[in-house]
Amino acid sequence: MTEQPAPVLSLTAWAEDSIKSFLTATTEEHFHAAVNAYLAPHVRVTHNGKSLTREKYIKALRTARGDLHLQPTITFKNTVSVSSDQKKPNDAGTVGLFFQVVVQSPENHITTSLNIVVETLGDSVYTDRRVVVLDQIGLQTAASS
Repeated sequence: MTEQPAPVLSLTAWAEDSIKSFLTATTEEHFHAAVNAYLAPHVRVTHNGKSLTREKYIKALRTARGDLHLQPTITFKNTVSVSSDQKKPNDAGTVGLFFQVVVQSPENHITTSLNIVVETLGDSVYTDRRVVVLDQIGLQTAASS
């Protein structure tokens, strides 16, 4: 009996899981491993209309994440995806996500609209999918004093 490979996550499920992985990281090592599994080394990033290097974007993500001991609540309000290859619909394409992250309390949250282009950069759709283009609009609000 031949063992069947595990099903490939859809583009939206992969994107949501990847985002949850670095946003819920409880150690620096886990955070950086999750981000590296999400972003291609050559990713093109636009954040709130400004081009950022990969390193500056990761630093901004880490700052927004805050205290790693606090577990955020992540709510995906809407997602949509378009595959770039209908024969292999989960390998690559464009994903749009709208989500909210509550880091400490309902008064301290991040609302994000994110559009990403995902490609499989190696031989395995299981381990080699990465974001190659990222365009994010995000608003962080804190509790009023």
